[in-house]
Amino acid sequence: MAYLWCTECISNYQFGIISETLQRIQYYPISRGNRPKAIMDFHQLQMRFVAFLRERVRSGELTERGLARITRVSQPHIHNVLKEKRFLSMEMSDKMLCRLRMDVLDLMGTEDLAEWHRRR
Repeated sequence: MAYLWCTECISNYQFGIISETLQRIQYYPISRGNRPKAIMDFHQLQMRFVAFLRERVRSGELTERGLARITRVSQPHIHNVLKEKRFLSMEMSDKMLCRLRMDVLDLMGTEDLAEWHRRR
């Protein structure tokens, strides 16, 4: 599988659901005209994740140092990511989501989910 999963966070039951979901994904031809318009892409999700982290630090719910401890990422890197001087890799984002016990659905708004359901 092309995804890096945090094994301590996914039970066999959840893994079964994920693999079934991945098997149902439709693949479209390379031509841009044949692709459906995405509701949200990885970059937007990642920017929402950073905004979520930034808001938690600003509100005092978390500190940069505490976030670094929880996620096992260096505090200077966390600082640079929150100030948008550096970016998180997809793998690092996945690990941080896992260690914060979050899911991608936590980053999507109700409007995004409603749009997704409308399109299905």
